[in-house]
Amino acid sequence: MTIVGCVSEKDASDVILFVTPSSLRAMSGETVYYTVKSWSNKGSLQKITLSTFSSDQGEVQVSSESLSSGSYNGTIYYKVPIIEADSLSLEMRFVAVDNLGNTQRQTYPLKVISDAYSLDELTSVSLYSPDSGKPDGFSFSTMSTVSVSSSAEGTVDFYLYKPEEVPQDQLHCELRSQTGLLFSKVTGLDYPALTYRMLKDVYSSSVKDISVPSFNIDDVIIIGRAEEPLAAVKIMAVYDDQGYLNDRCILNIKSAI
Repeated sequence: MTIVGCVSEKDASDVILFVTPSSLRAMSGETVYYTVKSWSNKGSLQKITLSTFSSDQGEVQVSSESLSSGSYNGTIYYKVPIIEADSLSLEMRFVAVDNLGNTQRQTYPLKVISDAYSLDELTSVSLYSPDSGKPDGFSFSTMSTVSVSSSAEGTVDFYLYKPEEVPQDQLHCELRSQTGLLFSKVTGLDYPALTYRMLKDVYSSSVKDISVPSFNIDDVIIIGRAEEPLAAVKIMAVYDDQGYLNDRCILNIKSAI
């Protein structure tokens, strides 16, 4: 995950604050952590605070660390609350303060998910052969199919890949990603009853790769970013008709996003 730095609106050199979250999504009761680096270019850094904000509880103070060294380079841990609802959206608020009163703030979303959180499902998603001119890829940002040829380079989350040596009228069942996502083809997963906890447990223990070289009807493929699962894809049908205009795969997608 990329480190993001923010600087003060008053003076870009007053207080510098960098925060890297371990995850933007966590299970109820888990612990997440944030790697924090901060200093003041005008004075001495005095304090780093973390609070959370939610629509039902407002702002809640989590930690406040007074500093004697004048800077901070460390890790702040947060114990995710136990929730009864399916999910809870938190805003994690970091504030760095120096001895001159200069401050810097950063916020990150954190989605808390219960053990029984059920995943939203898209059904009958069609990915067509790249030769067809029809949508051959999928974007998680819009939760819709896209055409690789007409999308900005590096923006398609997963798509049907076809090597040049494969004949035009032959459907090649291989998945790849332009956004660095990983794939894991799994067996024995109860797709109809799938919860986020199940998805995360299976994905964490599975072998991941940058592509799925082949797949068939009823295969289930988990797609994730690094160690964080994003979705489970079930292959519902594969049509390799005469010609290539209607060659396609039909997918169901259960999303954790």
